[in-house]
Amino acid sequence: MGFFYPSKILFGVPEREDTLVLKNTEGNDYELFATDEPFHNPNNQQPLYGSIPYITSLTEDHSAAVAWVNSAHTWISVDEMDEGKFVSFVSESGAMEIFAFASASTDSGLSNRVKKV
Repeated sequence: MGFFYPSKILFGVPEREDTLVLKNTEGNDYELFATDEPFHNPNNQQPLYGSIPYITSLTEDHSAAVAWVNSAHTWISVDEMDEGKFVSFVSESGAMEIFAFASASTDSGLSNRVKKV
């Protein structure tokens, strides 16, 4: 199943040695399968001890997030799309359970999505 995020920057899928800012996968998908790799690589997209299937984006105008709840072996691909990113989740088996979160600012300017300090 795939989801469109209207943002060029996505965060999430922690529990790996890579950054929280997700990169385009280009055939090297993020894998959700708890393992313990013995060697450390600073740009390693492969999983470590846990698998947290949560991806979010946040801009001045909106916030969007998806949590993919499936304990089966799962792969996530991130691809460029017009004015955003397209994220696909593929699981080997199990029920499809999804939590989607979205919010947008109002035109009146009274409610801004990003808290300014």
